[in-house]
Amino acid sequence: MVKPLKKKLNVALSIGLILLLIVLRTQMWSFFLRDKAFDSELHHLTRTYLYTLNEEWLGFSTISLKVLQIGALELAVKKKLIASSKSPKNTTEIPAYLVAQVAKNDSCSMEEFCASDMLTHAIQEIDNARGIVGGKIVILDSVNVDKVIEKYESFGFMKYGELFNGPQWLQPMFLDISKQ
Repeated sequence: MVKPLKKKLNVALSIGLILLLIVLRTQMWSFFLRDKAFDSELHHLTRTYLYTLNEEWLGFSTISLKVLQIGALELAVKKKLIASSKSPKNTTEIPAYLVAQVAKNDSCSMEEFCASDMLTHAIQEIDNARGIVGGKIVILDSVNVDKVIEKYESFGFMKYGELFNGPQWLQPMFLDISKQ
């Protein structure tokens, strides 16, 4: 089971609060919330959570479902990802939960609030879904920065696959949430 959030925060599903995106300073966040998150919510593809405290916007996280292509992975990695009753040799894809975004508002006044709080909440929500519908793998694409990768590793995420270039170099990572 995932540890609960340490702080009392107002967590709201994004639809109504997405309008707060005007206060966002980073263009990437603004683009994501304005052009992707709202549309993805309306089409039931993702859930985006905005974190606020006393009407101040602290950050957001987005979770989703994804079919993970694993055909090209090494057999040892595939064994870690698939259900124990499946053959890794014949498995080319698996269902997974995706932590698509974790972003903190750097100008928020609550200094002790950090990305770890949002990641903890995202994993809690995924664990709630897992308790209802099953599944075991959580994936994310981490920026290829040692400090960030180490933070994800502290949550139990492990690297898999090759680095790839998105808006920047990214490292795929997974967490077997059934072992939490």
